[in-house]
Amino acid sequence: PAWLALAALALVAGCAASGGHGPQAGIPTGSELVLHQRLTLAPESARIYLQDGQVVAPSEVDRARTACALRLRRRGDEPLVEAIEPGRFLAIDGGGAWAEPARMMASDRGFPHAPQRYEFHTQLEIRSDQQPQVDSLHCSREDWRTGDVPRREDIEQALGDKARVQLPPPAPR
Repeated sequence: PAWLALAALALVAGCAASGGHGPQAGIPTGSELVLHQRLTLAPESARIYLQDGQVVAPSEVDRARTACALRLRRRGDEPLVEAIEPGRFLAIDGGGAWAEPARMMASDRGFPHAPQRYEFHTQLEIRSDQQPQVDSLHCSREDWRTGDVPRREDIEQALGDKARVQLPPPAPR
C-alpha cells in the first residue's frame, strides 16, 4: 500500500537526518558513563529509568522529553542485582541512533495514516568489570517527524546529578 511505502520512506529519511550512529549523537565509543549515586531497581526489574535527574517508574515517563534507562543483562543463572552502584562504565560501542514510528493513527475509513509521531533513540553499550550485568544506556523521546535523536546534552539533562557522560580525551596529534 502507498501509506506503507510513505511511512518507510519517512523512516529512512528520519534516520538519515537524525545523525546515524554514536559519534553523531555526540557520544563516541571510549566515553564513560560516570554514575555518582546508587540506583535501586524494582524487584525483578532489568532496567531503571531516569528523567530530569529523577528515578521514575516506566508508567511515569513523559515520552515527549528525553528519558534514559540503564539496562541490565542477566549473566547465566545468577539473579539480577538489586542496585547499580556508583562507578564508571565504558562505552564500548556508540550503539546507534535511530528513529521509528511511535504510533499509527486510524483514518475515518479504517486505514492507518502515516505515523504522526516518531520515537527517537540513542543507545550506548557500556561495560564495567565491577558490575558486569550493567549492559546499556538507552535514551529516547517521542516527537514529530522533524525531531532528532537524544544528543549528549539531552541525555545529561535526563541523568541530572545522578550520572554524567565523560568524553574520551582527544587523540594526540
